[in-house]
Amino acid sequence: MRSYLTGRSQFVEIDHVDAKSPNQKSFSSSCKEIKYGVPQGSVLGPLLFLMFINDLPKAVHEAKVVLFADDTNILIIDKNLKSLNDKTIVSMHQLENWFAVNHLIINIEKTKALFFQGRGPRQIDKPELYLNNKKITYTANLKFLGIYITENLSWSSHIHHLVQKLNKTIYLIKSLRDLVSLPILRSVYFAKFESLLRYGIIFWGCGQKGIQTVFKIQKKCLRLIKRVNNRISCREFFGEFKILTLTSLYIFETLCFLRKNRIYNISYSDVHGYNTVHKQNLYVQPCNTSRCKRSVINMGIRLYNNLPSQIRSIQEFKVFKCQLKDYLLCKAFYSLQEYFYKN
Repeated sequence: MRSYLTGRSQFVEIDHVDAKSPNQKSFSSSCKEIKYGVPQGSVLGPLLFLMFINDLPKAVHEAKVVLFADDTNILIIDKNLKSLNDKTIVSMHQLENWFAVNHLIINIEKTKALFFQGRGPRQIDKPELYLNNKKITYTANLKFLGIYITENLSWSSHIHHLVQKLNKTIYLIKSLRDLVSLPILRSVYFAKFESLLRYGIIFWGCGQKGIQTVFKIQKKCLRLIKRVNNRISCREFFGEFKILTLTSLYIFETLCFLRKNRIYNISYSDVHGYNTVHKQNLYVQPCNTSRCKRSVINMGIRLYNNLPSQIRSIQEFKVFKCQLKDYLLCKAFYSLQEYFYKN
């Protein structure tokens, strides 16, 4: 390990093309010894970095540390504002100590804080955050692993950015439809369009605002592929191309997530001994807020209970996944209301 990490040096090389001359020139800096960290671009580098920061969660006792590759997030929770402030101060000190012991310097400019709170105009004195005497600024929203999160847990910002990406893909498909065959165009849809829809849909897919905008763009994309005008209904096109509607895609991803991870399996028969018609359904915990009702677990249970019994009874996950997809392709649900009340 010592021989791999020590005695290394690095330099920076920049390629430059002069406008007056077609020849490319390279400019290199002088070599500098690498005193800290792991070699960039190496195979072992990412693994060694993960081993290096793997003990960070144990160093912070008043908060939950979420690590994903080189992205680190600190989650501090408390119902009382004073207790939250105390936990924040302690956690910041523990972080400072860990960084000092491990000879790491945090980039304050890339470090942001988000204060989660309910919707509505409320003036709350947020805890001041300092690391090494440098203040961490608060932001109203940020991008977390490709998903835009706001302080009031609204998905409007994420949907706004998603719509921009989808419109760019629409332009791509429109440019390609005269150049490639229909099967290739369908493959482009799955690779470039549906991949954007799938990402994080279990979180934002049941939102109230903006969902119809995304769905309209999806229908516009299908009409482009089919070469029909906007007045033609495209419900039958979803089945023809074997493409899930936005609502069906949300149902599919949520139910697969719930079933694969076996997160919740409490039925009504486990809660009470009454011999009711719905005793084999999963128990839906009471919720007082719309945010709780639209959570992944709560919505997943309601979606699961509304499935036909022959699909719910399937034990093998792969078979369940295939049968569920065939069912959703056949129904082509346009909304959750249609799934719950017309299913």
